[in-house]
Amino acid sequence: MENEVYIEKLITSLKNRLDKNSALYRNTYFGNVVLSKVKFYPACTDEELKKYSSIPLPVDYLQFLKISNGAELFTDDYKGSRALLELYSLDKIFEGKNFYVNNLKIEDVYPIGHLLDNADLVVNIRDLRNGGQYLSLSDGSKKFNYTFQEWLDKFIIAQGNEFWLLDQPFR
Repeated sequence: MENEVYIEKLITSLKNRLDKNSALYRNTYFGNVVLSKVKFYPACTDEELKKYSSIPLPVDYLQFLKISNGAELFTDDYKGSRALLELYSLDKIFEGKNFYVNNLKIEDVYPIGHLLDNADLVVNIRDLRNGGQYLSLSDGSKKFNYTFQEWLDKFIIAQGNEFWLLDQPFR
């Protein structure tokens, strides 16, 4: 399953857990349970994909965009009515890439999402092209040894909790 793109199955299984209001109950730290909403957007069109073809995207993120042009995962009152994870649309990825290049002077990295109270989820273009670990947090605190879909799968299994911190004491 290492090279299999299963993002559609992943998104479908999450959608199947949602109620009629696009919400589900999820566990948080210290045994709390909260009702969280999940929002998916209409898929990218072929024209949109061609318009932004200059941005090298991971294959599984490209597949995600063909299902949903961005998403907001786990929005609830527990975290102030903002999504724990916003996955960016093509437009927002392009804007983010331009911001990184023009303002931060970083040419080989662009954001594909944002984690609330944390950092951007970014792709390193050089690592992506070389088949390396291309996914990390923009603050430099974590480089992931996962593809996008593997990362998202773990995030969903952890119910929006930072799975990469679960082996550490709670803050």
